[in-house]
Amino acid sequence: MMKNFEDQEIPSNYFTAADIIKAIEELNMNKSTDEFRLCAEHLKFCKNEIAPYLTKLFNNIIETLKTPNTFKTGIIFPEAIPLNKTNIAQLESFHRTNLRHIQSLPQRTAIAAIYLLIGGLPIEAELHKKQLSFLHNLLSSNVQRVKDIIIRQMSVNYDNPNSFFSTIRELLSKYGLPPIHLLQESLPSKIKWKSLVTKQLNTYWLNTLKDEAESKSTLRYMETNHLLIGKHNPVWNIFDKTKAEVRKAIIKTRIVSRTFTLNSDRAKFNQSPYPLCQLCNHYEENISHFLLDCPLYPKLELHILNLSRTMLFKIQQKKAGTVCFNLNQTLSG
Repeated sequence: MMKNFEDQEIPSNYFTAADIIKAIEELNMNKSTDEFRLCAEHLKFCKNEIAPYLTKLFNNIIETLKTPNTFKTGIIFPEAIPLNKTNIAQLESFHRTNLRHIQSLPQRTAIAAIYLLIGGLPIEAELHKKQLSFLHNLLSSNVQRVKDIIIRQMSVNYDNPNSFFSTIRELLSKYGLPPIHLLQESLPSKIKWKSLVTKQLNTYWLNTLKDEAESKSTLRYMETNHLLIGKHNPVWNIFDKTKAEVRKAIIKTRIVSRTFTLNSDRAKFNQSPYPLCQLCNHYEENISHFLLDCPLYPKLELHILNLSRTMLFKIQQKKAGTVCFNLNQTLSG
């Protein structure tokens, strides 16, 4: 076939400058740059200047049947990279580690707690969002060649586990989204599709994480009925963004995720000689005693309350004295 093509007489003016300019004008803007940091806006800005050079270049490719090596490179975007289970596991581990560090949670924290406390999604769900968004880009394309490729891939590689459309078929079924043939007949707008995908993914993963949390004995104190993807747990509601308030929130998250170490926990692992409470020294320091039952808590609260009242009284006296002093100065003046 190539030999027959080489034997054909090819005109030297296969492309014209007008063809190049017309192609440049049809480029979509607001897209990512290439490996040389060039985008469609650059080409449109100088289309008249570069059209003669591109015309000569493309005609030379047709005449010599040789493509410059520079044209054989490009950038592969994440949604087009086929990731295997090992790649996803590595990304998931990195993602979880970052979320744990953000919340100052220890290594032993249950996976469900890491996501539910901050309202986040696993990296697998984020990748699925990208793939489903890429599907919409393919189905909404007006390029006939893209449409032909879709039809061919769906007919030939629909059952191939390494095929993009085979993966998409599983994702659509997994998240309760319309199958591809229905999307081809009636494709929603980009905004509606993103909204539908986000809703279905959030619902699926929220239920999955809740079920996982309920199966963990360490998370029996975590209330999951009102948790939502995209919204953090109320323990992270910090109104006064001081170091003290942030530390309080960190302690709350560790209590909720049952990673706050008490004396009873230390005694189990021989890190403490006795499991008694360090305040009362009478009862075992478990979670219920730590939060509710310690007999010294009422006295401690009363002591702190008295200190607060004393400080407020002194502040009021100081302010009252300042007001009287200013008033005397005003009257004497």
